[in-house]
Amino acid sequence: MATHQRTLRKKKLIVKAASALFSRYGFKDTTLDAIATKAQMGKASLYYYFPDGKESIFSTVVQGEAEKAFAEIREVISEQPTPALQLEAYLKHRIRIFHENMGKHRVSEQTRDELLSEAELEMGTYLLAERALIENFLREGVRSGDFRPVDDVIVARLIQASIRAVTRDSQSRLLNEGFESEQEAFLQFVMGALRP
Repeated sequence: MATHQRTLRKKKLIVKAASALFSRYGFKDTTLDAIATKAQMGKASLYYYFPDGKESIFSTVVQGEAEKAFAEIREVISEQPTPALQLEAYLKHRIRIFHENMGKHRVSEQTRDELLSEAELEMGTYLLAERALIENFLREGVRSGDFRPVDDVIVARLIQASIRAVTRDSQSRLLNEGFESEQEAFLQFVMGALRP
């Protein structure tokens, strides 16, 4: 039990150090040596706790941010009175948080594409939870009359795929007005397609 606690503590220390470095220098310019120095341990220790190196550390950072983001999003949607407003709030916050995190870590488009598939494997639980959440919004929206009848499973998959497509869009537009207007058009399209 003590060994397990120590392992968790060391991993948490590494992830905290790496997250700070990724935020400051970006993924590409953050080295394992820098992470080891910031975490005050040897580079060999990083490989002991994260055998796949920097990519798996980054995936763990992403997973932690996903947990935090999912909790924040759940709080925001719980404040919305209708399924339609819940879905709209979910889409806005999900896309915004993803782009803020990518921008925060200054991940290049090429690096982002390389890491997303690995990060998505780590986030599998959250992607399933996301799909279930969207399905629930759709079912409740149909029941309340907010949405026209749809196959909630298929439409949830389409919405999730669309979210992923929007979030993989060009890194250069993450924080500018072009992205904001594209996000708004996406929301109008999805919500308009669902309304009776």
